[in-house]
Amino acid sequence: MSPTTSRPTALLILGTMLVLLPIVAISGPGHTAPVDFVNILFIAAYWCVIVARRESPAFPFLWPLWLILLGSCIGLYCAPSLSTGLLTIIQEVYLYVWVVTMAHFLAWSCRLTSVISIWAAVAATLGVLAFGDVHFGLLHGLMLEGANRAQGTFENPNMFGNYLLISFFLTWAAARARQRVLYLALPALVAGIQATASNGALLGFLSGCCGAVAVDRRYRSRRAIGALLIVAALGMGVVSIWRDQVQALAMEVISAERGEIAGAALKGYGERTELWSEASDIIRRTPTGVGPGNFQVLSGSVSGDYNSAHNDYLGMLVERGPLGLVGWLAFLAAIGYLLFRLSTVADRSPLALEPLCGLFAAIVAHAGVVELSHFRHVWLALALMAAALTQATGEPVPSSPPFVLSPHEPLLEGV
Repeated sequence: MSPTTSRPTALLILGTMLVLLPIVAISGPGHTAPVDFVNILFIAAYWCVIVARRESPAFPFLWPLWLILLGSCIGLYCAPSLSTGLLTIIQEVYLYVWVVTMAHFLAWSCRLTSVISIWAAVAATLGVLAFGDVHFGLLHGLMLEGANRAQGTFENPNMFGNYLLISFFLTWAAARARQRVLYLALPALVAGIQATASNGALLGFLSGCCGAVAVDRRYRSRRAIGALLIVAALGMGVVSIWRDQVQALAMEVISAERGEIAGAALKGYGERTELWSEASDIIRRTPTGVGPGNFQVLSGSVSGDYNSAHNDYLGMLVERGPLGLVGWLAFLAAIGYLLFRLSTVADRSPLALEPLCGLFAAIVAHAGVVELSHFRHVWLALALMAAALTQATGEPVPSSPPFVLSPHEPLLEGV
């Protein structure tokens, strides 16, 4: 069962995290951000409570993570920078412990739609500010990278675009779960995505929307499928008849200036293919991987300014070897299985299933052009999905001893 309300203290903690979550441009030692200090204090305090109450939190995505970590350890043998590899492994373990902690905390202490309402308010504000800064100079370029790309409070526009992308589908999932007012935040999030001029975020957005529609039963009727096939046939006919004109139009669109829809896509593709070609050469020389985080040490001879693989699939393979890639694919499969389990209890889910499936499709697609596996907001979104499954299935935390009061008794319906 879902909590009927959220504890004020819980919302205060989560509100602090969600406000600090997008502030990534301020970086401390070991690539830490302001939210990490809050997270570490919270993890330490909350696990003291868990141990004292003898609870047994679930560990979602554990086996895929073990495969990734095993590949990381093997890759360390050939790592040009051992310290970089070890720091990356520590960061991954920290993010996973944070996910486990947040999934337990969210499931038993919070109403998820209230949490996402705070998330949506922060993200929509950033989206509006970014759009205003790009098109009207609202903040005199404070949120921009270059002349017409918003990076917000992140390190680059692609990361900002992914944050807004994740925010869009989470907000949609809460809005469809009878939190209708959140529909008002969706245009602001779309405007923010446009302001980043991130073609990867656009790809993720389109893939996510298609994924959400594909699993929606309302669009799987014979009439809807027939209409889709007719439109597809007409489209193929148009392309076949006016092939040269369509090709010229497509080239004009993808060669346009950055800031236009799909603008500079051809330029971005060229930069990434050079980068991926270099990664392929490294894989042939070192098939066991060059160590987590170490591709940036070796790259640059062909690709220029880029210092990461800009592709989670290829990045796992080049840095962690075959085990890393298998682990990442297993990780995605575990997310898919989580959504499958949620679909069996969709009527009791605190969040709408279809937008969550769209979120999964967006992650799968966007991971092909950016390395999002280390983004904090992605991990927190996974914690929300795990918490939604826990609340939908009503699986209780193991009982505490008779002399210890369970913290969940006043929060759950029917307990």
